[in-house]
Amino acid sequence: MRTALSLCLLAAAAAAQDPARNPKLHIAFVGNAGSERTADFRTFLAQQFGDVQVVDRRTCDPKDLQGADVVLLDWSQQEDGVIQWMDDKKAVRRCPLGERDAWHKPTVLLGDAGLNLAAVWDLVGGYG
Repeated sequence: MRTALSLCLLAAAAAAQDPARNPKLHIAFVGNAGSERTADFRTFLAQQFGDVQVVDRRTCDPKDLQGADVVLLDWSQQEDGVIQWMDDKKAVRRCPLGERDAWHKPTVLLGDAGLNLAAVWDLVGGYG
């Protein structure tokens, strides 16, 4: 899995060498703020886009993301996601991006974020 991620990042880095194709954007990375994975993403994104804001997924308030041009959400099933919700029926299903109807930012979903969003926003794709 780490190899696949490395290859994707390498391909993105190669494509990003042309400054005209890579504008300075404010990127908000929402994930596990203390993890090595988040640190790696922050380093890569800062090299490519300059302004990177790391927001911890567990304490994220959608208001924290208002200034971002693009939001990257990294959310594992095992970290406050679907697996935990299935194992612990009392676990709170909370979406770091807030309510679906109020979310309008361009968003890139990493890890299991698509499944977790489908489950918490009650969208088709949260099962099967």
